[in-house]
Amino acid sequence: MTDQKPNRLFGSSRTFTLCCFAYFLGGYTLIKEYWPDSDMAFYILIAVGIGGGYSILKRRRRDRGQVMP
Repeated sequence: MTDQKPNRLFGSSRTFTLCCFAYFLGGYTLIKEYWPDSDMAFYILIAVGIGGGYSILKRRRRDRGQVMP
């Protein structure tokens, strides 16, 4: 099993994929519940997800001693 390449489209681990799925499903559900007539809410959800993911990756790489471009 070590010779398999990780699936880069959905991340290299199932945990990452499940967390992304739960984030977007939960966020979209909350948007439809509390902000149903907004056109920008989904884009705000995506922007927050990208910003949070970038900061997590930046922190993890810094802990490993790598530099993020």
